[in-house]
Amino acid sequence: MKNVLKSAVFVLILFILVNIMTIAFLGKDSIKRFGLVNSYKYEILSEEDDSIDVLVLGDSLVYSSYSPMDAWHDTGITSFDCAEPAQVIQGAYKYLKVALEKEHPKIVVMEPNVIFRDIRKRKMSNTLATDIPRIIPISNYHDMWKRYGFDGDKAIVNVNKGYTSISRINPPEKPHNNYMRKTDRFENIPAGNVDYLEKIIKLCDDYGAKLIFVSFPTRMSWHGAKHNSADKIAKEYGIEFLDLNIENLGINWETETRDGGYHLNNSGARKVSDFLGRYLLKTGLVTDHRNDDKYESWHTAYEKYEKNLAKS
Repeated sequence: MKNVLKSAVFVLILFILVNIMTIAFLGKDSIKRFGLVNSYKYEILSEEDDSIDVLVLGDSLVYSSYSPMDAWHDTGITSFDCAEPAQVIQGAYKYLKVALEKEHPKIVVMEPNVIFRDIRKRKMSNTLATDIPRIIPISNYHDMWKRYGFDGDKAIVNVNKGYTSISRINPPEKPHNNYMRKTDRFENIPAGNVDYLEKIIKLCDDYGAKLIFVSFPTRMSWHGAKHNSADKIAKEYGIEFLDLNIENLGINWETETRDGGYHLNNSGARKVSDFLGRYLLKTGLVTDHRNDDKYESWHTAYEKYEKNLAKS
């Protein structure tokens, strides 16, 4: 009994110490201004209210393919990757709800790969992924020093804006140059996913945001059957669909993938970010903020982003 009591006391003390470290690590400026302790895994909460024009939902294809900082440098639009590893559409809906508590974007981009992932198979892992950061916030910010910079009362929070920077080159073992060949097949969309898509559509309508499907380049996770199904459901619901796997972006799969064709590296992401940023600007729904004094912190963040990129 004494051993059990000692163990319980030890765990309690450890929990208290970890949370004290969290507060000390994040800094008072971040806690007061951005509430990072309560943001759990939702990095978007670190941004100023109503400062983001484009939210990008999806899985690792998003945060490895689209750099909001590069898009900012090219076009002056403010965007943020609201993405999670292997995100399911239920997770995309939850992330969007959280993001809309602080932001009123003009455009919501969603990577349609999430509509093909079965919610039922990910239920347990999603629960753990949500609960652990809630119990121990520092678990979500242990590598903050790589992405965040603080300077007294002037904080540059989340320099990468949700993007994950990796320069590594790892080409595919076998060529798949025709991975987007046309087909009559359609990929199955799991039961229940359409219900969450409808919820996302309603959220976008309620907040006056335009929903756009954007499929990011991946030779290993996308193919013609998925394209057909995404295109079909996009047309059914009046959603604009841009498939970057069939656009001529000049991606070199021998030098611009980090892991054999699943995800892009920084070089490939640079091409995607430039293309998509200009595409979104042409919609007329978003604004070039580069000459707006209210967005001066984005210029400072970009300078830090470039320095970090050179080291990666």
